[in-house]
Amino acid sequence: MRNLINFAGFQVVWFACVLSAAAGRQWIGLAVFAAVIALHIALTADRRFEASLLFRAALLGAFAEWTMTVIGALRFDGLFMVALWVNFAATLRWALAWLQGRYVLGSALGAVAGPLSYLGGERLGAISVHQPLAVAVEWAIATPLLLWLAKEKA
Repeated sequence: MRNLINFAGFQVVWFACVLSAAAGRQWIGLAVFAAVIALHIALTADRRFEASLLFRAALLGAFAEWTMTVIGALRFDGLFMVALWVNFAATLRWALAWLQGRYVLGSALGAVAGPLSYLGGERLGAISVHQPLAVAVEWAIATPLLLWLAKEKA
């Protein structure tokens, strides 16, 4: 049940962030994101580890999206994209825990699902994707890296 709730929260945040960004009111999506992530952390047994994972995902996402905009692969306004990186990272120990240790599969799924997610955001008007292949490479690298960061402490 926890994994289903985690996945549902992920979907709610994704749509809230993308639709509100497309409408020029991304603060709505960011408020939904903040509420869902606060609840996620509150329901997590190891809050310190989870908060650290989400913080590192935010840093990675900010750097990755900055790089993608600098090379001209993407165009978007605001912080909602970093929120979506954190939102994705919040699934790695729950709804996507089955990917743990499967880095090649994670890379392949990231290479496919990443661009599909961005293209969905583009169709809804939140982002412009100029180089989908660059997004595929970005997520082929980022997904296994995030999985590795999400590994349980020894």
